[in-house]
Amino acid sequence: MKEYLQEKLGITAKQASIIVSKMKAGASWKEALSSAQVTSSLKLNTKALWSNVAATWAKLWPILAVIAALGALVAIVKLSINAYNAETKAAANAANAAAEAAEEFESAREKYEAFKSSMTGYDEAVNGLKKLTKGTIEYKE
Repeated sequence: MKEYLQEKLGITAKQASIIVSKMKAGASWKEALSSAQVTSSLKLNTKALWSNVAATWAKLWPILAVIAALGALVAIVKLSINAYNAETKAAANAANAAAEAAEEFESAREKYEAFKSSMTGYDEAVNGLKKLTKGTIEYKE
């Protein structure tokens, strides 16, 4: 136990012995640490810990910035690809609509030509009827 306290708290063997004896006597951690005059060394260890955290952060933030930049780049590329795909789909849909419109136009043109030829026959029949004279055999038929 003494070695563990020395390693983890960074204290001397004498301080670790005092803490262990006080804890065996039923003292709280706070009482045992203060009787061994460990609190000041713990504060120093806390400062060292925070300086280690700051040093680690100083090493890590450029890496985190690069990771964030790569993430942003991936998002931009994905949005560009999605926009390109949307334009491609829109162009394909427009081409399909144009082909359908061309087919419908051709169908309508054929129907118009058929109607026009039937109207020509109708006009010829009306003109023929107008030319008939009452009282003739052709008129009776």
